[in-house]
Amino acid sequence: MESFWETLKCEKYYLHTYHTFEELERDIEAYIHFYNNERSNENKRPQSDAIQD
Repeated sequence: MESFWETLKCEKYYLHTYHTFEELERDIEAYIHFYNNERSNENKRPQSDAIQD
């Protein structure tokens, strides 16, 4: 199971240098929207969907 904060740090925070708190806050808000609405849901499928007989 992935950690949201670990994913945010790897996919966004570590790849950018922030000069102001507002810039960081804006990027985090945009990433949360992306994570909840646009990102692939492969890792979030219920276990029963992932099991193939």
